Amino acid sequence: MFGQNKGLLNLIKKHYLLVLIIVAFIELAIKLAFNNFTSFPDTNGYIETIKWYKNHSGEMVSVRIQRPLQIFFILLFEPFLGAIPSFILTNCIFYIASIPFFFSFSKKLLKDEDLAFISTFLFISSFCMLYWGLALLTDMLVWFLMSVGFDLLIDIKESWRSADVYKLSFVVGVGLLNKESIIGLAFLLIFLFFSKFIYRQSDKFRKAIRFLPPLILMILPFIVVQLLMYRYFGPEYTFFSTRLRHSISEVQGQLWYLPITFLIGFNILIIFYLFGIKSFIKNNSMFNKKEYLISLVLSLIPVVVFETYSPRLSFLIFPLVIPVAAVGLKNLLEHFQIKPVHYLILLALILVSYCVFNNAASIYGDSFRAMLGIWSRLSK
Repeated sequence: MFGQNKGLLNLIKKHYLLVLIIVAFIELAIKLAFNNFTSFPDTNGYIETIKWYKNHSGEMVSVRIQRPLQIFFILLFEPFLGAIPSFILTNCIFYIASIPFFFSFSKKLLKDEDLAFISTFLFISSFCMLYWGLALLTDMLVWFLMSVGFDLLIDIKESWRSADVYKLSFVVGVGLLNKESIIGLAFLLIFLFFSKFIYRQSDKFRKAIRFLPPLILMILPFIVVQLLMYRYFGPEYTFFSTRLRHSISEVQGQLWYLPITFLIGFNILIIFYLFGIKSFIKNNSMFNKKEYLISLVLSLIPVVVFETYSPRLSFLIFPLVIPVAAVGLKNLLEHFQIKPVHYLILLALILVSYCVFNNAASIYGDSFRAMLGIWSRLSK
């Protein structure tokens, strides 16, 4: 895409990851300048849980105490920095750490380093990443683990190495100790296994047995934590007594709001996605149409089932949306048949505008929420 240009452009091409990390640090500097690491209603529960795990001085919040992964990371820094600065620091670390994994995933998926750069830029500058990911919430760790997981999924789909399967099982297993919404990765791994080893093949039972150890690795940490909750605090502190019941009661009557969460969470990316989906499915060697649609549906299950509908939860499908949006942006610009230098200038303007808009929306998020109205009570 950028091959016809020399000089500074070639230098950038050689250091795409470095450029993306610099952009990410600029985003963090903007957040810091505006003191915009936002608190949400969920935040107090996390702070109380940090105190409880530290010295049992905080309130024991049942939903939070059984999902302690990021709390443990925060506790590594808390003695030196305090709870809130440690919360901010861990999210910043996961934000930066997600970049190489999402870039690698996009590059493998799209078979194009330039598109991978655009895809990763759209990812790190997205509204959800800036507004919820860098807030006092634990979503950033989920999105980091999903970036790692989808990078592994591509490797598994290409060659199915046992080591990659166990790595992904471990990612899902520890991820469930942060948020159960990462279970979509487990569904995708099971689907890949079924389509490769079970569907239309003989000796299905023996092949299915091969998958039992990684499946156990995925669910064992979650089961252990639930047993500990039951043993020491009683059944009311288990997932099925708290989180699932809470979610079912919340989603009743809110189905109308679900499409709006995608509009808020992905904003302009939806337009780019629509311009890119046809050519992505046609030209992509990694997923055919059926595989992509099944993967999308499986990724949507946690969005619909586990949580109150919110843009930060609809964002869980980002690995299947943002790379396609990058393809769509490329298709849209190529449609105008402009000179390469004009193409690059227009692309840069779009990316910078996208970044500025989402930063502004994240900084003035409360005002946007009030203006939209419908995004006040239901969205968290």
